[in-house]
Amino acid sequence: MSRNSPNPRAFLSVTVLVLLALSLAPTGLTGWLRHARPAAMFAIAPLSGQLERIGGAFRKGRTSSDPEDRSVEQLERALVELEARNNSLLSELFRLERRVEQLGRLRVATGIDTIAVPATRVASMLGSGSIEVRPGVGSGVEVNGVAIAPGGLQIVGLVTETSPATATVQLLTDRRFEPSLVVGVVSGAGVTIASTEELARLPLVQVTPTGRGTLVAEEVELAVADRIAVGDVMRVLDETWPRSAQLLVVGRVTRIDETDEPLFKRVVVTPEVDPTRVRSLLLRMPDKSASEIGGAP
Repeated sequence: MSRNSPNPRAFLSVTVLVLLALSLAPTGLTGWLRHARPAAMFAIAPLSGQLERIGGAFRKGRTSSDPEDRSVEQLERALVELEARNNSLLSELFRLERRVEQLGRLRVATGIDTIAVPATRVASMLGSGSIEVRPGVGSGVEVNGVAIAPGGLQIVGLVTETSPATATVQLLTDRRFEPSLVVGVVSGAGVTIASTEELARLPLVQVTPTGRGTLVAEEVELAVADRIAVGDVMRVLDETWPRSAQLLVVGRVTRIDETDEPLFKRVVVTPEVDPTRVRSLLLRMPDKSASEIGGAP
C-alpha cells in the first residue's frame, strides 16, 4: 500500500501557525530557542552561503561577492592603468626624440652652438602683435631669444621682454616687429646649404611684415626675381638679427607679382606655420658656455 505524499499547502499552513504561536508565546516558554540557536545555525550556515550566491545571481544591479571575481576585476583595472601609462610614456618618448632631432638640425644649419628652451603659450596679445609664453628668465630665457615653431626651423618671432616665469614674444608677421626688415637668402625647396660658397651664390631679398600674415619684398630686381620661384624657402641671413636666428626659415615664396616698374617684381613670403596659432615652441639662444670654451666664435 503506497504512502500518501505530504500536502505542501497543508505543511505550509502548519508551519505558519507554529511560528505565529511562538511569536505570541510568553518569553519564558520561548527562551529555550535561544539555547538551540547555535546548533540551528551550524546546520543552516552551509546552506545560507549557497543560497545567498544563488539569490545574488538573480538580483538586478548586484555583482557577485566571490573573492575570485574581485581579483579578476582588480587585475583588469590594473591592466587598463598600465596600458594608459605605457601609451603616455610612448607619446613622451616620441616627443623627446623629435626635439633631439630638431636640435641636431639647428646645430648643423648654422654651425653655432645654441641652447633651446621648450616653451608653451599662456596668453595671446594679438592687439600688440605678441604672445606670452612660459618659462622665463628662471629657465635661461633671454631677450632676443628666437622663438621657433616645433617640428622645424620656422621662426615665430623674437623675445622682447622677460620675467622670472614668462617671456613676451613679438610675432614675425606683426608690422610693429623689430627689426622691421628681414634680409635673407632664397633657395629651392629641399635644398641643403652645404658651404659658404653655395650660400654666397643664392639670391638675397629684403622683406617687411604686412600685418596680414605675410612678409613682402616690394622691389626685387628682375635679375634676382628671375632666380626665385614660388615654393622656394627664405632663410635669415642678416647681421642685424641675433646669431641664433641665422639661416632659420622665414617662410616660403607664395607669390611673385609684376609691378609698375618693369625692372622690379614683388615677392610675397608666407610663414609655413601661422605664428598667431602656435601653441608650443622653442626659445633658441646662443650657448655662452660653448663660446667661453672656444666652442663657437
